[in-house]
Amino acid sequence: MDNWSNNSANLLCQELGVRKGKEAFKVAQRTFELYNARGIWNIFEAKHISYRVLARMYESDFKLLIQEAYRISMTEFGDPSIPEEF
Repeated sequence: MDNWSNNSANLLCQELGVRKGKEAFKVAQRTFELYNARGIWNIFEAKHISYRVLARMYESDFKLLIQEAYRISMTEFGDPSIPEEF
């Protein structure tokens, strides 16, 4: 985690408490990854993104979701820029 991320996580924990701060930071990271996979334009079209679902989703399920988001983007736009860790 870089310095910006550490500072953000610490600020959230100070403002929300440790448990809620960690959860909020996790959801923010997941939201960023998901929109990064599908493209920023999806923010305007998104109808159902649940904070609670992103917060409680198992890491393995989230990785599958991100893989599918990149696969769909690649199919729609022919973008081969899927990160290697997937």
